Amino acid sequence: MYAFANCKRSTPSRGQIDGATAVLYAQATLESLRVISIGDCARPGDYVLHSRFERVLNFERLGDGGELVSLVSESIGNGPGNIVLDELPNLPERCEPALLKIRSNRMTLESRSWAIPDSCFYDSKFQLSGPDGFSGFRNAWACFKKELLSSAPEKCLVFLLEPAREAAFRTRFDAAVVARFKQAAEFIRADTRGDEPLLEKGLALVQRLGWGLTPSGDDFVAGLLIGAYALGELTRWGYEIDREWLSRLARAERKPANLISGQFQTFAENGCLCWRWKALFETLFGSAGLQASAGIEAATRRILEIGSSSGADTAAGVVLAIERGMKMTEGDRNGSAL
Repeated sequence: MYAFANCKRSTPSRGQIDGATAVLYAQATLESLRVISIGDCARPGDYVLHSRFERVLNFERLGDGGELVSLVSESIGNGPGNIVLDELPNLPERCEPALLKIRSNRMTLESRSWAIPDSCFYDSKFQLSGPDGFSGFRNAWACFKKELLSSAPEKCLVFLLEPAREAAFRTRFDAAVVARFKQAAEFIRADTRGDEPLLEKGLALVQRLGWGLTPSGDDFVAGLLIGAYALGELTRWGYEIDREWLSRLARAERKPANLISGQFQTFAENGCLCWRWKALFETLFGSAGLQASAGIEAATRRILEIGSSSGADTAAGVVLAIERGMKMTEGDRNGSAL
């Protein structure tokens, strides 16, 4: 927990100020804040402070619960539930958590109110505009995978795509987690014909499993859902997809470890993506000019900047879902088919 979020201006340390001064300082900071963008999934309502991190303040919706909006710094950027500010507010720690109110054109935090211009709204939805974007997809996909395998952090779920990476997991605990992920991936890739629920077993094995605030397994499931949404977009344009596998993935029960993981998965299921993921898919399915390898590599590296391994863990799920859903051959995966 942070008593104060890091910010650009010089911030008094906890030892230099008392509670009353902290409140006055927070109010002064709030006066100067500016809303840069607000995600299209940040619904109007009243929210209470849920958790705070260096570049993020999460607020949980009152009443029905199970929904977050996040005040984030510019370095985090646009996302479906993000409100991007030019600087995060310094909210003092106290018994009663801060209250955030969002209305259709105005936002209020700690008695400070800001207008939300229409131009601030971020459209998070990923949609294929037509079939032309698929023409060079397999070569673009191979470029994406090459960059993912070469640039992903040492300890992440990319070992599911490149087994040699398992060597980075050296403890007995790590080895047991790796074995469980490998078994789950085998189930998820399996044929869905017949009554045995292998896909569902695989999902049950990875949920809440692994490392990090949002466990690796939860990020991986979010990646499967992002990939499934992309596959659903391709079916609209007549491409052959394993619809039964896609349907079973959508219906499968999910039990994320926490509210942050759960919201990420809900956004993923509905094709609502942060700017990094949206930019990657627009590059992969873009025009021939946008599919230059340098653009794909840069977009992939931006994904890998998410968390310590969250971006890579999510990407592993995306790869597995798209290759399984499209029944790609080895040649397809490496870009030999057009």
